[in-house]
Amino acid sequence: MNLVFVTEARFLNKNGNVYGDAAFEYAIWQRYLKVFDEIFIVARVDQQDDDFNKKYKSSGDKVHFIDMPYYIGPLQYLLKYFQIHNQVKRLVKTHWNAAFICRVPGNMGDIVIKELKRKSKAYGIEVVGDPDEVFSDESFKHPLKKFFHKNTIRNLKRNISGAAAVLYVTKYTLQRKYPVFSDSFTTYASNVMLSSDFSAKEPKTLTKAKVYKVLSAGSLEQMYKAPDIALEAVKIYNSKFPEQPIEFNWLGDGIYMENLQKQCADMKLNNFHFKGQVSSKQVVDEMKKCDLFVLVSRTEGLPRVIIEAMAQGLPVIGTKVGGIPELLNEDSLIEKNNAEALALKINEILSRPDYYTKLSARNLKEACEYDASLLSSRREEFYQTLKAQD
Repeated sequence: MNLVFVTEARFLNKNGNVYGDAAFEYAIWQRYLKVFDEIFIVARVDQQDDDFNKKYKSSGDKVHFIDMPYYIGPLQYLLKYFQIHNQVKRLVKTHWNAAFICRVPGNMGDIVIKELKRKSKAYGIEVVGDPDEVFSDESFKHPLKKFFHKNTIRNLKRNISGAAAVLYVTKYTLQRKYPVFSDSFTTYASNVMLSSDFSAKEPKTLTKAKVYKVLSAGSLEQMYKAPDIALEAVKIYNSKFPEQPIEFNWLGDGIYMENLQKQCADMKLNNFHFKGQVSSKQVVDEMKKCDLFVLVSRTEGLPRVIIEAMAQGLPVIGTKVGGIPELLNEDSLIEKNNAEALALKINEILSRPDYYTKLSARNLKEACEYDASLLSSRREEFYQTLKAQD
């Protein structure tokens, strides 16, 4: 049986090859191909003719893309509304004998699920985020924000209620907020699956350094990862703790990167660097070279980058949003949008070697819960449940 996989992510087509961000490089599809024969990915794909940095190839053997009309934002969506909906009707008809998995929340998933329900076709969903946080005042700026907030939450609840199988990326956070009330199959599994040789062999120790290296990573296509808060925190840190210098590096790029670099220069933060897009391997290499990892998101599902940092034995500072509290202990958490709390927490961890090693050991142990062998069985049960629906 084939699988149709629906995602809100956007991709680029270059000479017949499709490229996406790190979350959708080709290797990710192997987990689905253990159960399904071939995968057809329904997503917005832009036909890219100019040279671009093709970091992450997503298409390949047994992995095909169904290119949906490319749009960004509600206005462009409305202009292509009928084109998109008509294409969805055709693809459901064409792939009727396939299993369907929709990654939600997301407009593309909503559209496909609506058509599947209309045709009484079973579907599964992967719940990867919380629209309540995505459309909060701090995360999303738009005159129709209240409409998007209410509509997206309603759609997510409806999509869950009609699903034959539901997989959450969190252990309990998203389940509590958006529960399954029917007898549908439900399970959880993070998007990250660590191989047995990925993790560090022992906890890190804090050795005295002239400059400690702090790392963060995340897309700058939106301000969900709060790079503005990170900038402000480094400014506060430099002022309060000049005797213990840090170098703060941010991995990832997007439409806000240029403005953030200008803001960084205006703030005279010579120790804050936006490194741009890097490969998955480079992210891990940077983790191995740094002393502390930070993710101060305004909204999250269960961030794989935190799990990867924990697996490298890094102490991690995160915010009390989404599934992050499932990963970190209370001492490692701060409120979102609190730059001063971040600055103080960075100093607290980097000024206490024994505490640092304790956090490292704790994170290394917790990361073992995300070993590939443990998560694969849950995922495969989810896939097999969908396969049995047809």
